[in-house]
Order: sequence, then C-alpha cells, then structure tokens
Amino acid sequence: MLMGVGTGILFPSLQFAVQAGQPDDDVAYATSTFVFLRSLGQTFGVALGGVIFQNQWDKNMAELIATNSIPTSFQISGQDAEGAVMFLSQLSPDVLRTVKGLYSDSLRAVWIFFIPLAGIAFIASLFMRNYSLDKVLNSKQMFDEARESVEESHV
Repeated sequence: MLMGVGTGILFPSLQFAVQAGQPDDDVAYATSTFVFLRSLGQTFGVALGGVIFQNQWDKNMAELIATNSIPTSFQISGQDAEGAVMFLSQLSPDVLRTVKGLYSDSLRAVWIFFIPLAGIAFIASLFMRNYSLDKVLNSKQMFDEARESVEESHV
C-alpha cells in the first residue's frame, strides 16, 4: 500500500512536467512518449539490476564454494537467491553471517552500478528549462464549456 501511494504521487507529477513544455497540439504525443519511455526504463532497470545481482552472487558463491565456507545445502545460483531467503532460519549463525554478507555484497554491486547513473541524471536535470505548470490546455478533447471560457479569455 505504501509503495502504491508513493508511486501514485510520484509518477503523475513527472507527466505534468513533460506536458508543460509542449505546444497544445503535441501534449498527447509527449504524454504517450513519456509513458512508453518510463515503462521501457523500468523494464531495463529491473532487468539490469537482476542481472548484476545474480552475476555478483554467482561470483561470490564460487569463491565461497572454493574455500569450503558454505554448506552444500546452500550452494545455490544467483537465479534462485530470492527464494533462498525462506531457508535462512535453518542455517547456523556462522553460515547465516556468511550468507548475509553474500546478499549484501550482491546488493552493493547493484547500488554501485545505479548510483553513478542517478548522478548523471541529476547533472542532466540541471540543464533543463524552467516551465510554468499553470498553462491552460487548449485541445480538441476539451468540454465545450471549458473551450468557450478559454476562447473568451483570449479575446
């Protein structure tokens, strides 16, 4: 529920910013392009994050197996790491500490990849133009009453 509320507040606000800088005739194109690119970015973000996590997990698991630091019952691939959380309560405290380190190091690799991308996006945002969000949309999809009031205000 918390994630849904946060997402519901965040995503529409970005869409308003995209619409503010467009001429009235291009708002629909800008909105659909924005929604498409946002969905595409989410898809790549999840896929890249998962691949980075799994690769780091597999690399660290191979090192743990080579040093015999992890029992054979918990020697799983990065692909199955998410499901392995349910078995953590069955591990001894020493092995649990090793597995927690394995999880945290794999997540750290994801953060190390995405934080510079966020920094680049922040720097790029500093070069964006400032648009006012109080413009009236004059489009073909307006109610007749609203169209009449807009036309009267422009006369």
